[in-house]
Amino acid sequence: MKTITTAAVALTIAMGAAGAAQAGPASDAFGECLVQSSTGKDRIIFAQWMFAGLSVHPSVAGMSNVTAQQRTEISQQTAAVMDRLVLKDCRAEAIAAIKQDGTETMSTSFSAFGRAAMTELMSNPAVDKQMSAIGDHIDADRWEELLKAGSK
Repeated sequence: MKTITTAAVALTIAMGAAGAAQAGPASDAFGECLVQSSTGKDRIIFAQWMFAGLSVHPSVAGMSNVTAQQRTEISQQTAAVMDRLVLKDCRAEAIAAIKQDGTETMSTSFSAFGRAAMTELMSNPAVDKQMSAIGDHIDADRWEELLKAGSK
């Protein structure tokens, strides 16, 4: 049972970080608490955990050299961050959000934390430069046409 619960919590949190769901005021407050109570290091650990998890997908596995040991270590670090944030720093907000929105609040509230983690990574100049490089390959004229059509 513990394994199923742990897997469900991890999946719910990962899905929350990846998507945006509807949240009530208590879930919004919980999400804000997660962001405000976390450090830059916490957010990087969370981003590393997401990267390590995604790196096992067959479509991208060949592009990463994350080892099983590294996955275990980052999972342990992430669990410690999540335990501190949810069970200590934001406990009152978590309880209020669960009462108002049910256990789905873990997904919706961690969306804010996931966005903050991605912002932490994207703020690095090298990452920004690499991500912006897609602009060298898009059809700029057609994008411009689309933007003009949408603004009329």
